[in-house]
Amino acid sequence: LEPPSVNRSKRDFEVADGSIVYALAALRGVGAHTVDAIVAARGEKPFADVADFAARIDARTVNKRTFESLVAAGALDCLEPNRARAFGAIDAMLAHAQRTGADAVSGQSELFGGGGSRALQIHEVEEWLPAERLNREYDAIGFFLSGHPLDDYAAALARLRVQAWAEFVKSVKAGATAGRLAATVVSRVERRTRTGSKMGVLEFSDPTGHFEAVIFSEGLAQFRDLLEPGTAVLLQVGAEAQGDEVRVRVHHVESLDQAAARTQRGLRVFVGSTDPIEQVAKRLNGGANGKGEGTGEVSIVLVLGGGQSEVEVKLPGRYPISPQIAGAMKTVPGVIAVQEM
Repeated sequence: LEPPSVNRSKRDFEVADGSIVYALAALRGVGAHTVDAIVAARGEKPFADVADFAARIDARTVNKRTFESLVAAGALDCLEPNRARAFGAIDAMLAHAQRTGADAVSGQSELFGGGGSRALQIHEVEEWLPAERLNREYDAIGFFLSGHPLDDYAAALARLRVQAWAEFVKSVKAGATAGRLAATVVSRVERRTRTGSKMGVLEFSDPTGHFEAVIFSEGLAQFRDLLEPGTAVLLQVGAEAQGDEVRVRVHHVESLDQAAARTQRGLRVFVGSTDPIEQVAKRLNGGANGKGEGTGEVSIVLVLGGGQSEVEVKLPGRYPISPQIAGAMKTVPGVIAVQEM
């Protein structure tokens, strides 16, 4: 399945080169009329960059919500892979599209000086962290497409011996009545029961599927702050099979970052040069207090000679570390790998 792309996708899902190309009209906030206008503007010539895209589309068929959805879903990744940078340029792209359209109506033309991207001022913006990128993608598409927020927790989940949802379903149908799950909260709705007390109806997601669960008044009051959409949690649940469905009740909720931190001793960050060190330090200092109150050790491993040798430097002090911080490290340009210890 290929992700949505303004240079490949059309109104409907299509098969090309053995892959299913995601439909632009399936994105939230992007109507079929808008997609037809984008496809017509593209024609046989793919868009070169975001300035070229803004200059060629009909400004009357797009609005800010459309641009936001296209960027969040990754449909502009082919033009600008840094989604945060593209998102920050939406107002400029809209103005560029409107100005180009007005010039065309008046018979005027605009000289770009040899490059459309230079005619559109796009500021450097730090890329979204993986969790934010995926949550925005979910809002635009309706599910996680390019990855899952729990992907960075794979090693921690193995240490915690947490079941995947698909495995848990099989065990419940085989007779199990309880288990531990890790998931991202997708939505929470609170309702009144017949007795007047509150209960929560929750939707969760893990890399193997989506599932619904309920939590009753006492647990809802105790864990409400943890059950916010986008939060990664560790759940203790009870369950029963009813026909083909598995009904789940949440008994206990814990922050997955806190649970993972108990099993994680440190990080080794592999770099090919000293260039990424500043950004690595920024990611660490976002969670570390610099006073030795963290619990994790961090080492920088400089890979030399095309991988023929390594120099490892252990950083002084200890840092609060988590799979999210490890995931953030992986997005730093120049970081080769991040290894949990």
